[in-house]
Amino acid sequence: MIFFIACLNSCVKKSQEIETIRLSDDLYIEETDTISPQYTIYRLDSFATSGSNMAIIGSVADPNFGHIESITFSRFKLAADDYQTVGAANEYYDSIVLIMRSDSAWYGDTLSDWRVVVHKLKQAFDPLAPTYYNQHALLSYEEILGENTVRFRPNVDDSIRIRLSDDFGREIFNFYKTKHANIQNQENFQQYFHGLQISNATYNKVIYRFPVTDSTLFIRLYYHEDKGAPVVKYLDYAAEGDAYQFNKISCDVSSSELQSLVPGASIPSYQLNHRIYLNDLAGIGAKINLPSAKRIAALPNFVIIASASLNIKPIAGSFDKFPLIPYIGMSLRNESGISSTPLYSSDNNYIQTGNLFIDVLNGISTGYSYDVASFMHNELSATEVASSTADLKAYSASGSTIFSMQRLVAADNRHPLQPSSLTAQLIFYKK
Repeated sequence: MIFFIACLNSCVKKSQEIETIRLSDDLYIEETDTISPQYTIYRLDSFATSGSNMAIIGSVADPNFGHIESITFSRFKLAADDYQTVGAANEYYDSIVLIMRSDSAWYGDTLSDWRVVVHKLKQAFDPLAPTYYNQHALLSYEEILGENTVRFRPNVDDSIRIRLSDDFGREIFNFYKTKHANIQNQENFQQYFHGLQISNATYNKVIYRFPVTDSTLFIRLYYHEDKGAPVVKYLDYAAEGDAYQFNKISCDVSSSELQSLVPGASIPSYQLNHRIYLNDLAGIGAKINLPSAKRIAALPNFVIIASASLNIKPIAGSFDKFPLIPYIGMSLRNESGISSTPLYSSDNNYIQTGNLFIDVLNGISTGYSYDVASFMHNELSATEVASSTADLKAYSASGSTIFSMQRLVAADNRHPLQPSSLTAQLIFYKK
């Protein structure tokens, strides 16, 4: 304790009198940067990918996180059109395509070619399986149903179209011609057609994301009615989503700096060259605690924490090709160790998401900032020996947790070049 006080006193700014607080003649502020956050990097055994309604497809080699690949599996719904009104004698099949509309999310090199291949599922989705995880997969037929190679520009192009086998399309259209039971109701259709596996045809350098809704991921069967001149028509079979769509996501870290981080393991940042890692696709997360904050309460004449600011600095060069997560919040863990409560602003008006500032001139000031005074108060008031913990998580702009396509490589507070920092202002009684 004597060492901590000495260290605190040796690293403080000049005392400031407080004129806006009662008994100001008896109080003063000291600012310290000696409270050391502890960061732990962990890798999940597995994580749920069904229910997100996001098809994530592709692969990428990330120098920090290794090789990541994602394959999507999806069931499709019967077209809404009445089967009795389709397949007249003067109606003829034309083509069938898979259409995927992007939400502009990507991870990797968007200037590279992206080759995707489609297979029919041999194995049906299990209606009793409430959740599919990242290591799950369904059996598919070896025969390729469709493939395409594109150079997709996610901020310009809105969709990708993959021409599917005409044998598959004609078979479905002939069901309408003959009024086959397979297209008379949803159950029969999904027993006949279990769905699709959409994956890499070869090694890719980029991963794209496509929302799974009726209007963003669907199979479209084109046909025409001959009225002297062809009248183009189509049937849409939408991806079902929810429990009937998931992504198989694998991450091979063996060639990266995280090769010792096996699934289920956790490693303190000081054993990873004082770096913090966060990547949802890789199942890699980070948590922070403040064990040294408990010592503040024992300082002589300590009154209260006036303010505390945490700044997390991304490693320079780590976000040149891989954009930073735009919003990162903190989820405070409850007594059971489950992340549940987001870290709010000091006035409790909004959820903090890091206020990411990007220094476009030289990158030195790029970073996330947080008011962690309430987090430190929790630590001081906690009766447990264990330290309060918060998980760093990707958030949306509105303050809800999301599954992000971006990632973070940041410095901890002991990094030798551009360390992250925590600065606190403490109020004391004058001696």
